[in-house]
Amino acid sequence: MLGQSAERQLIEETRTKKCCANDCLNKFPVELTAACREQCRELQIRCNQHISHLYLVILGHIDACLCDGQQTSRSKQKNGDRTRTRLASTFHRMPVCIDAFHFLHDISHRVTCDLKQHTEQRGLELA
Repeated sequence: MLGQSAERQLIEETRTKKCCANDCLNKFPVELTAACREQCRELQIRCNQHISHLYLVILGHIDACLCDGQQTSRSKQKNGDRTRTRLASTFHRMPVCIDAFHFLHDISHRVTCDLKQHTEQRGLELA
């Protein structure tokens, strides 16, 4: 676990690298980013059913933000049949890129892929 000064330094370094063209990480204050990352680390405890509390929170977010309708929704082209689902990542009701979402929640890409696949196959069912 990183100390507070090391965590702040990591956040500052990551913000200077720019996660995408929209520079999503710089939309939020450093204090908010640090607080979110710390809270997510605290939620990584497992309950008596061996399920991470953080994964339950992310699972709820994915369920709310998953675009899985029959047709795509395009603004400048014709809508087509959807071949795969799309996750619209948000943080504090603002759209963010997936890299920023991962950094803000201190999770890996693999976690998001696994939870997205779980949601597509079973919804919010745990077992």
